[in-house]
Formats: sequence, C-alpha cells, structure tokens
Amino acid sequence: MEKHDSREDVWFVHDGKVYDGTKFLSAHPGGAESILMVGGQDATEEFNAIHSSKAKAMLADYMIGLIGNKAESKDDIAPERAPIDKQVIAVSRPSFSSCGLL
Repeated sequence: MEKHDSREDVWFVHDGKVYDGTKFLSAHPGGAESILMVGGQDATEEFNAIHSSKAKAMLADYMIGLIGNKAESKDDIAPERAPIDKQVIAVSRPSFSSCGLL
C-alpha cells in the first residue's frame, strides 16, 4: 500500500477501503497535490474533514480493494477502520469513464 504514492500510481484508504486516485488527479478541485499528500496512507480523517456527501459518493467509482488480513469479501471486513499495515485485498477495478469526469 505504501508504495502507491506517486503521480503515476496513487492509492489511499478511506474507511478501510482502498481507492486508486491516479485518474482523478487532474480533475480534483483541490489539485493533485492534495491527493498525493495522502498517497499510500489512510486518508479517512482528512477526507471526511473537508469533503461533501457528493464527493464521498464519488469514491465508489475509484474503489479497488479493501484493507484486511484474510478477508475474502467486503462482508469480512469489520466496520471499524482497519490499520494501514494490513494487506490490500483487491475486489474490483472500476471503469473511470463511468464517473463522467474523464
């Protein structure tokens, strides 16, 4: 997870879910740097502090996995935030064209 912190490949965690923010860097209203600053990290607190419910809903289009030890599905992840040092369990690769921003 920590290796995904560059402009070419930036992931972040929000509420135990992993998101690939790479394709959204150029479209982010706060600029690419605000995503890059939390690349490879849990950005839950920072994200929740400044984003609207519309922005939170947009996250679904960028979800690529979950944080967990031995999780096999979304239902296996506890509702509380998982520690960042857990392995990433990939569940899907979103279609970025479906979000209407590209």
